[in-house]
Amino acid sequence: MNKVDEIIWSVSPINDSVQGILLSLREYAQPLAESKNIAFDFKVDENL
Repeated sequence: MNKVDEIIWSVSPINDSVQGILLSLREYAQPLAESKNIAFDFKVDENL
């Protein structure tokens, strides 16, 4: 199911932006970090 989600995400035109990529990275990394009790802080330069 995850692979299908990844394929759908990759072909969706809404994800053709820096914001879309950053959102995806955050959604992937946050649960992974939490599952390993790792502090996670996602900061992005506002000028990006």
